Amino acid sequence: MGGTKVSDGFSGFIYSDQLLGSIWANLKTISDMKYSSTEFADIDMANTIRVTIRHNTNRVIDYKNDYFVYRNEKYFLRDVPVNTDFNNTEVTFLMTKEN
Repeated sequence: MGGTKVSDGFSGFIYSDQLLGSIWANLKTISDMKYSSTEFADIDMANTIRVTIRHNTNRVIDYKNDYFVYRNEKYFLRDVPVNTDFNNTEVTFLMTKEN
């Protein structure tokens, strides 16, 4: 999901939610993964998931403004998506649930 600029009716603009599409995703909780304790020191591990999705050249993820909805909860990207396998087939990134 992402924000779309729409008129606010008073000669200005606001951003409104817009569904950009549905995608396949592999989700893993950070707490289930084996990492050093310092690698994710600043992350709320209980509310953060690692996401892997198929790379799509038609849709560039705006990691500053886009968010995902999973089980009716908003998740915001914590970092820039990484090309996981260097073949442009999958990207991976972390998302944290909105409090």
